[in-house]
Amino acid sequence: MGKWVSENENVSLTHSPTYPLTVPPGRGELEFHYTALSYTVPEKNRFKYKLEGFDSDWVEAGTRRTAFYNNTPPGSYTFRVIAGNNDGVWNELGENVKFTLQPHLWQRWWFRFLVAVTGLFFAASGARYVTKKRMQLRFKRLEQQHTIEKERSRIARDMHDDLGAHLTEILLLSNLTRKNKDQAAEVETYVAKISDVAQGVIDSLHAIVWAVNPKNDTLDKLILYICDHAQSFLKLSSIRCRLDMPLEQPQSPLSSEVRHNLFLVVKEALNNIAKHAQASEVWLRFEIDGPVFSLSIEDNGKGFSPAAATETGNGLQNMRKRIENVGGEFSLSSQPGKGTRIQLAMPLRTKL
Repeated sequence: MGKWVSENENVSLTHSPTYPLTVPPGRGELEFHYTALSYTVPEKNRFKYKLEGFDSDWVEAGTRRTAFYNNTPPGSYTFRVIAGNNDGVWNELGENVKFTLQPHLWQRWWFRFLVAVTGLFFAASGARYVTKKRMQLRFKRLEQQHTIEKERSRIARDMHDDLGAHLTEILLLSNLTRKNKDQAAEVETYVAKISDVAQGVIDSLHAIVWAVNPKNDTLDKLILYICDHAQSFLKLSSIRCRLDMPLEQPQSPLSSEVRHNLFLVVKEALNNIAKHAQASEVWLRFEIDGPVFSLSIEDNGKGFSPAAATETGNGLQNMRKRIENVGGEFSLSSQPGKGTRIQLAMPLRTKL
C-alpha cells in the first residue's frame, strides 16, 4: 500500500494504477509515502526506492517510509519501491506508480521555441537597427564632409577667379602708374581705377565671408543682404531702386552655396544694368509661393536681344548655370527698347 503527494495532489493507492497519473504543473516538489504489510517485527522492515527518469540508482531508505523530491523537471516517471523484512529477504517485485509531471506554459517546447524565435527576431531587428543607424550616421558624416569639401572648393574657385582677377588688374594698373608717373592725367585715371578695383575686392571678400557664416543660412538673411547691396550699389549709379518684399519673411534654411550663387547672380545682373541698360529704375520683387522662393530683377532700360547676347558673351550662360547648379530655375525676357526682366526661382527646404 502506498501514497504519493505533490504540491497540488494527494493520492492514496492500494495497488498500482493501470494508467499513468497526471500531475499538474508546480514547483516539482513530490512526496511519496509507502509501507509494507508485514506483521513480524514491522518496525525492522527496510525499503529501497527509485524514481526512474530521475534517479540513476536505488536509494537506501532504511526504515523510513517517505521519499522526497525537489525541483523535479516535467516529464514521465515511474516511482518504484521494494521492501525487505527483518530476515533480510527482499521483495524484488515491489510496487510502482507511473505518472506524468506536466510542464508550465513556459516549460513547453513550443513556448521555448517561440521565445527563441522571438529573441532571434528582436536580436536581428536590433542589429539591423543599429547597423542602419551607423550607416546613416556614416553617410551623414560623409555628406557633411563632401559639403565642406565642396564649399572649400567653391571658395577657392571664387577667390581665384574673382579676387585673383581684381588683384591682377590692380597690379597692372600700378605698373602703368609707375611708367606714366610724369603724366598727371594718366596717373589720376589709373589711381581712380585702382580705387574702384580695390573696392570690388573688398566687396568680394565681404560676400565670401557673409556666405560662409552659418548664422546667415536663412532666407530672410539673404533677402536683407540682397536689398542692402542693391540699394548701396544703385545709389552710386543714380538709379532708383524699388523693393517689393513680402510682409513676413520665413526663416527657411538656405545653404551657403545656394545663398552665394543667388547673390552672385543678383550682383551680376545689377552690374549689367548699371553698365549697359541705361535704366533709371530697377525693381526687385521677392515672392514666396508655398515651397518656392522667387526673385525678379526688372529694369526700364533699353533692353536687348537675348539670342544676340548669348552669342557674344558668356555672362547670361554663367548666371543660368549658377542657378541650375543649386537646383533653381533661371529665366530672362528682354526686347530692345522695352527693358529686361530676370526671374530666379528656388525650392525651399524645411531643414538643412
